[in-house]
Amino acid sequence: MSQCLPRTINKTPQFVKSSDIVDKETLDYIQNWAQTVLQEQTPRNHLAFRSLHNKFEIWVAGMPNILANKGKSGGFRLVYFYVFHEDSEELYLDFIEHRNQIGFKNERPKEKERFEKYIRRLKKELMESIDG
Repeated sequence: MSQCLPRTINKTPQFVKSSDIVDKETLDYIQNWAQTVLQEQTPRNHLAFRSLHNKFEIWVAGMPNILANKGKSGGFRLVYFYVFHEDSEELYLDFIEHRNQIGFKNERPKEKERFEKYIRRLKKELMESIDG
């Protein structure tokens, strides 16, 4: 999708619930970041799923923990998704969790599986509601 489309930023109920662990400064940072984030993979921004016909995309990004003075690798993981329309795009902030509560590579396999299961469930929900 074009990077020039008008974008609206939304917060899902899951994001509102999970963001209780995040300080105001970090939430402000995420809100500003969401206005400008590009749809490209970087070391801290990963495409988790792209739907058939590119109707939506699910992404996972590393976010800093500003209050704890931790960078992106020690901060949070943010799940967000785009819904594309002909002339605009919507970005939904969906879920945030401390990086050390998710697991990475071989560490914390149960937490890692729980996070991956969350992504699969989100994918299924979006496919049913958007892809029809």
